[in-house]
Amino acid sequence: MADVKKRGVDRVVKFVLVPLLLIVIILMTIIPEFRSSGVIALVLIGFSYLVYVTPRFQNHLIGIPDNIFQGVGWGLGLFALFFIMMKLVPALSIGIPSVPQSVQEYIVGAFQVGNFLSIIVIGFIYPIAETTFKASAVTILMQTYKLTPLSSISIIAFIFGILHTFSYGVSVAVAKSFGVLVQEINLISGLIFTAIMFGFLATFLLLKTKNIIWVAVAHILINLVILNVIFSFVVIQND
Repeated sequence: MADVKKRGVDRVVKFVLVPLLLIVIILMTIIPEFRSSGVIALVLIGFSYLVYVTPRFQNHLIGIPDNIFQGVGWGLGLFALFFIMMKLVPALSIGIPSVPQSVQEYIVGAFQVGNFLSIIVIGFIYPIAETTFKASAVTILMQTYKLTPLSSISIIAFIFGILHTFSYGVSVAVAKSFGVLVQEINLISGLIFTAIMFGFLATFLLLKTKNIIWVAVAHILINLVILNVIFSFVVIQND
């Protein structure tokens, strides 16, 4: 059983973390616009790598099992849930055009670099990096700090939601005033709630399925749907 677990963990290191780390470093080297967001990706991936190669965690980490389709239904179900939710309640999605003007400006500015880079970074690199980070963090919280699964999942979900406030452009408001910051957080509270809920369900499914693949796939698909909305908005703004 231990050998099976170790094989799954080794697959994450060899086929996910190391290649992803190299891709991020190459992109940061050749594309200056990617360097600031690339640092965040490096931190997430680097943290996950250190956890995944630490022997005392390897029997508890979530890997890629011999049966890679293990948990596929749960992963696709997670995507379907959020896809339907975003269609029925736009405020729980990226929120365009209902988000504040500064958020819209942030989004338009961020996507002037080029659609291809956006697809690679937001569509693939970040969903995979964030999934491995969740898998690593929940292991540390449960094994090192002896927290319950529910407490560990809740902490990760909260962190996931807070970090995504910057993805939604709240960092723009930081340079203005505290009052503006509070106002903008209030206006995108639905988006933050969605990020927290996704972080909770994604981490829960990592523990349930014992397979990192399908949670990552669900996150990739959700981000690609959001990118499609953003690209449509940017095209309209540029016309």
